[in-house]
Amino acid sequence: MTPYYLNKLGLLSKRLGKNDEALKAFERIKKEFPQSSEAEDVDKYLASQ
Repeated sequence: MTPYYLNKLGLLSKRLGKNDEALKAFERIKKEFPQSSEAEDVDKYLASQ
């Protein structure tokens, strides 16, 4: 799965109140795609947690 779709999964999961699933998707972006633009957005989300 690409970071784009993982980010979409995270955002949708967050909107549905599935914060654990959102966190897993965002952490996967950071681990597998640390140089992606989505990884920068994930930093913002993780900081607000």
